[in-house]
Amino acid sequence: MKEIICLHVGQAGCQIGHACWELFCLEHSIQPDGSLLSNTCLNEYDQSLLTFFEDIGHKYTPRMLYIDFETTVLDEVRSGSYRQLFHPDRIITGKEDAASNYARGYFTLGQKLIDHVLEQIRRITNQCHSLQGFLIFHSFGGSTGSGFTSLLMEHLNINYSKKTCFEFVIFPSPKLSTIITEPYNTVLNTHISLEYADCVFIVDNEALWDICTYSLNIQKGNFVHINRLLAQVISNITANSRFKEGNIISLNEFLTNLVPFPRIHFPLVSYAPIQSIDKAYHEQNTTQSLTQELFHRNNQMIKVEPSNGKYMSVAIIYRGLAVPINVNRTINKLKNERKISFVDW
Repeated sequence: MKEIICLHVGQAGCQIGHACWELFCLEHSIQPDGSLLSNTCLNEYDQSLLTFFEDIGHKYTPRMLYIDFETTVLDEVRSGSYRQLFHPDRIITGKEDAASNYARGYFTLGQKLIDHVLEQIRRITNQCHSLQGFLIFHSFGGSTGSGFTSLLMEHLNINYSKKTCFEFVIFPSPKLSTIITEPYNTVLNTHISLEYADCVFIVDNEALWDICTYSLNIQKGNFVHINRLLAQVISNITANSRFKEGNIISLNEFLTNLVPFPRIHFPLVSYAPIQSIDKAYHEQNTTQSLTQELFHRNNQMIKVEPSNGKYMSVAIIYRGLAVPINVNRTINKLKNERKISFVDW
């Protein structure tokens, strides 16, 4: 089994991480204290569990690190319902905020924390039999998410250069901006992602808010709703690595199909079906309808207009009872109708 280590950096990364581990525990029948549900047969699940979870004898604990300079978000994890799931050494906090400043995250506070973080990563990797790579969750606009992530990725590239590095990133929204330094943090962090990341999945809060409001009919949405929506996407992208049913696809195989050139590795994320609770039981989800929804702008998790450009590559992950014949028919129909435009080459 090839293990994956998750690194959650900054406020956004840690909040997304909590939604992800909540979902992963549900999918793998793990209770909030790390033990398996009593009716779960270990022989069926032990291999798939070990991609993201570590067996410590009496329970399972995630292969992950929570990293933030301030303690507010991670204190909620330490006192929350999943507090027994996480190893206390893997929740790392500083003593002061980086004040939305990339330089403080990279040079000042980051330098004090980086050795401790790298030591914890080394300990986790020592428990792995065949480490596949890293998933890094953070925001481009925040100080810890941009500054410290840049510093961390430089060190990961030195220490684990042969391992795959995926990022799940909150990109600044075109119209919603909370801090004035967001553009600067983003430009500096994007430069590091170009050099050291293998693939960066970007979403923005504006698109996620619109999905929650108009597609899911959530009147008073909050970041819990957004993070749980994002957790579904991350769960589906990593499902092939976590479950032995169907084809087990490594992160490297994913890259082979998706990234046309090494530096062009910022794919547009889309998800279907996105339906409110009221509609969910009355809609018929066919392979064709789901695939067509994926290319609709309302299902995209970042505010762009793909019709103004062309696609270079597309990777569609079907999860569930998708029949290969129906998948091939749907793809052929899309190509023949020319509803999506690919580059000539």
